[in-house]
Amino acid sequence: MIPQIPFRNSIHFFLCAMVISLSYDLLNGAELNKNPPYPVFNEIMSLNTTTISDRDGDYPDWIEIYNPGQTEIDMTGYGLSDDPEEPFKWIFPQTVLEPNQFKLVFASAKNHLTENPHLHTNFKIKSGGETLLLSEPSGFVADQVLVVQGLNDISWGRQPDGSADWYFFTEPTPAAANSTTGYPAFSPKVEFSKSAGFYRGSLAVELTCVSPQAEIRYTLDSSEPQQDSKLYVDPVELETTTVLRARSFQSGLLAGKTSTHTYFFNEEITLPVVSLSTDNRHLFDSQTGIYVNFWDDWERPVFFEFFETDGLQKVNVDGGIAIGGGATRRRPQKTLRIYFRPQYGYDKINYQIFPDIQIFEFTRLFLRNSGNDWDQTHFRDGLLQTLVKDLNLDVQGYRAVG
Repeated sequence: MIPQIPFRNSIHFFLCAMVISLSYDLLNGAELNKNPPYPVFNEIMSLNTTTISDRDGDYPDWIEIYNPGQTEIDMTGYGLSDDPEEPFKWIFPQTVLEPNQFKLVFASAKNHLTENPHLHTNFKIKSGGETLLLSEPSGFVADQVLVVQGLNDISWGRQPDGSADWYFFTEPTPAAANSTTGYPAFSPKVEFSKSAGFYRGSLAVELTCVSPQAEIRYTLDSSEPQQDSKLYVDPVELETTTVLRARSFQSGLLAGKTSTHTYFFNEEITLPVVSLSTDNRHLFDSQTGIYVNFWDDWERPVFFEFFETDGLQKVNVDGGIAIGGGATRRRPQKTLRIYFRPQYGYDKINYQIFPDIQIFEFTRLFLRNSGNDWDQTHFRDGLLQTLVKDLNLDVQGYRAVG
């Protein structure tokens, strides 16, 4: 059963991804081939959510191979792998790469060996980081790239094509030249002088960034800071419960990861507390908001914070939010599904949400509105699960939160 958590109506988003191109002389005994012409990795996307779909309408990871030479390359028998111990994990079928031609291969684990219109490998690119290898049939390593961590719909590629210089692209170009603007890195993450949590009176929060060239922009309405958001100059003065979100911007770099802290003031708590931070339009926009269009199975980005009864923050991660339940979606307060997926940077949280259950990892959680009990006790389902938990039955994890 899926662990579920009821909640009160309190709604309060990026990972500094990096992909590093490597030039090893040896890689687990495989000698690097430095005699051109040979094919190279030219552009990679490890978290494809909207950029390009495959024949099934899915959005898998993808790898672009490029021939930088002046003669055609017979790719038949070349190995493509995410495991240095198994360089021929996936083998190219009969394929010819013409001079200056691009070859797009989906890393989908579907293992399609016919181009319709693209090939598919038998593995995916791990969002947490791994090495990709391209090996000649003889065993020579033609090219290799270490994918450290993916970023949603941001690719990493060479510019100019086939060169030694790699950049991030907010406008990816699968199976085409990397002609859009490339960025060498992300602006650094913003740090907060005060931890998220519970306070009395007022609080002054200083925002800092390791780069003196970066400017810090912040918001107080749960929206993600943009280039035109309020510029940080002096410490932010807070005295009421507030979601503070900040992000750095630096010329020539991609905007940094958004940092989010929820500060509660003059609150007495006896329950753990969940704070969900997302742009207001993701919930209440008449066209795109999931709270308004509750019959549509849409998912939107959210920042998830979990505070224990002592007021200390135990979980703070980016995730996805969607409406749950059936007919009870009509209720003013709705069940929310919280997902932890690679495209948000975390495919799970590592914390024992339920003290009485020996489960320490979760890929999703339900914040329940108590279903049909919403307008009555608000705890009947949880009570019934608790009453039968010792009867060797499957029960839902339950914990009331504020």
